[in-house]
Amino acid sequence: MGDVETWSRSFRVVAVDLPGEPGLSSDQRPSPSGDDFSSWLAGLLDELGYTEQPVSIVGQSLGAFAALKFAVKYPSRVNKLSMLTTSGISPTRLSFMFKALPMMLLGKWGSNRINRMISYGADLGDEAAGFGALVSKHCRPLTEVIPIFPDAELSRLTMPVQYFGGDHDVLLNSGAAAARLQELLPK
Repeated sequence: MGDVETWSRSFRVVAVDLPGEPGLSSDQRPSPSGDDFSSWLAGLLDELGYTEQPVSIVGQSLGAFAALKFAVKYPSRVNKLSMLTTSGISPTRLSFMFKALPMMLLGKWGSNRINRMISYGADLGDEAAGFGALVSKHCRPLTEVIPIFPDAELSRLTMPVQYFGGDHDVLLNSGAAAARLQELLPK
């Protein structure tokens, strides 16, 4: 979110809440298994007038997964895709879920502990920590397993793709995801 101001100097930036996520633009969350995310994003872009012109998409976490679902289904509508810590490329580490679920029952202390696990103990500063606490307060954990994209679907991505993931990501195997994308994608 801190980059939006900089990006807006050169691009039209539209920052959206995923339905059912913190921000609560909707109480219904799309299923990661079907076409709900890609259909929702297609409808949003149509409403904004982007029916013919391809767009650049940046997404983080579940937002990156939604962007990837859209790009796989509608590759001609995306000219660049940038993803930060996205699921669906390599299996999720279930060990984190087993640690996090009990902590969710421990209120603010548990939420703070989960955020420290996610940030690998880095000092994020008061503003980022406060934002993380606010998101955690309104978060409804995703209970569905995020499906892994088959090679044939990922191979549809002919646009430039940028992927960011951390070596110490508690939820995702970023190294495996990066290696898979590098193997399958020309750009």
